[in-house]
Amino acid sequence: MIDESLIECLKDKHGMYDFNKLIEFMQQSNIVFKDRRIKNAVGIATYDCIYLDSDTLNFIFPDLMIYFIILHEMGHYKRLHKYGKEHFIKELSNDDFDKLFEHVIGEEILADRYASRIFYIFNKEVFPKFYTQCLDDPNKKANYQYRIKWFFGKIQNKEENYDNLFKELIVEK
Repeated sequence: MIDESLIECLKDKHGMYDFNKLIEFMQQSNIVFKDRRIKNAVGIATYDCIYLDSDTLNFIFPDLMIYFIILHEMGHYKRLHKYGKEHFIKELSNDDFDKLFEHVIGEEILADRYASRIFYIFNKEVFPKFYTQCLDDPNKKANYQYRIKWFFGKIQNKEENYDNLFKELIVEK
């Protein structure tokens, strides 16, 4: 299920990139996509669904990036379901910040790779690497620490804490 507002947002984009193929892919994935305002992000994958902020996506990002961001979040969602919520709760509860940081960086790089690969399959165009987070670059990787510090120590191997962390970020439209 995809919120109608997200479908409308994507249907208006029929330029260089095949958004019809993306919408079809989203529908066939059986992932629930919800259009919500998100604090400090434009997309978040949780075990239950993917949240996207269509207003921010449309206002700030070009079509190329909107396409990529959706695929990136789908990559996260697929990993969550491959390894299970409990695995990620454990990983995100690590009390060693460096290990937690490396886990998150690894997940972000994998989601970027997934998005790049699917983008190529659908559009027959290589997604420019410099538009990804480039977290294999030590400088960009170091700058990413602030994004992780806000939740360090908050999950503590508790599903309720994990769920509440995401609830803090999601605002109904």
